[in-house]
Amino acid sequence: MIKEKLLKIIKRFVVTGASPKKLAAAASVGVYLAFTPFLGLHLAIALLISWFFSLNAALMIAVSCVIHNPWTVFPIYATDYFCGDYVLNHWFGVDPVSCNPCWVGQCNAFLTAHTGLPSLSLWSFLIGGNILGIGLSLLFYPLIKRFLTRSMNTWRRQKDENNNAE
Repeated sequence: MIKEKLLKIIKRFVVTGASPKKLAAAASVGVYLAFTPFLGLHLAIALLISWFFSLNAALMIAVSCVIHNPWTVFPIYATDYFCGDYVLNHWFGVDPVSCNPCWVGQCNAFLTAHTGLPSLSLWSFLIGGNILGIGLSLLFYPLIKRFLTRSMNTWRRQKDENNNAE
């Protein structure tokens, strides 16, 4: 049922004449937005990027919401954090906790008192989220473009055959 609805949505894009490049770009930006660490700004960023680059905002937001939803938010943000922490500690040899702004120290004191978690780093979260978002969006762009190109060519051939049969 979900597959049929997804195919119906993609077929609608074929009818509107959207190019596979534009749709793949919108979908890959949606992947980036799903991993971006800017809490509460995903919709605003999606609308701004779609307006600036003339991309499909609905597709971008849909892909972002499919990946980044209440069931996946914790694993995504944990992965963002650990990726950024690894990059800062192991690649650059920087202690990210020492670079935190002063207000993060108050948040860390609260977390340590109530949950027992050690100090967290804002920079690990921000850097890791952007690295994962950019990396995954660049990885998925050619895959999405190839899928859309093949699907659109198949549907156009079927549409032409149906029109010729009539």
